[in-house]
Amino acid sequence: RDGVKAFKDALKKAKIVHEEYLPTNTTDFTAGAQRLIDKLKDQPGRKVIFIIWAGGNPFKIADLDLKRYGIEIATGGNILPAMASYKNFPGMEGATYYYFGIPKNPVNEWLVANHYKQFKTPPDFFTAGGMSAAIAVVEALKKTKGDTASDKLIAAMEGMSFETPKGR
Repeated sequence: RDGVKAFKDALKKAKIVHEEYLPTNTTDFTAGAQRLIDKLKDQPGRKVIFIIWAGGNPFKIADLDLKRYGIEIATGGNILPAMASYKNFPGMEGATYYYFGIPKNPVNEWLVANHYKQFKTPPDFFTAGGMSAAIAVVEALKKTKGDTASDKLIAAMEGMSFETPKGR
């Protein structure tokens, strides 16, 4: 739900007509998809279902022929195996917080090269996020000269900026 809140906060010109929350163990998305279709199909303008999901395959709702109602699917980034299904949606728009091939900076180049060297695969967003968190701790410890007192680390991190695989 935090992802939904962040997405809503980012919307400036759109109107949300329906939200659908399914149990986390859902494998059949047909009923939820039909409720979305029913709410959207007669709406004017561009119609988009933005999917935020972990587990299962909510993209199966595309089998319901959303295009006949002018409905599009959008989503955010994900782990690489899940993103493989995005190939079924050429031209899909959405958001991403990290994809190993997008950031062009020395920190990401180092991460990608070393991840391939060690694991024979590219890093995913969990790896980039973990590296970013580790860099934050190292930079804070440099500022505190190794002092790990919570109040000192908090003060050091306030307003701190640093390079990560995702950018500054």
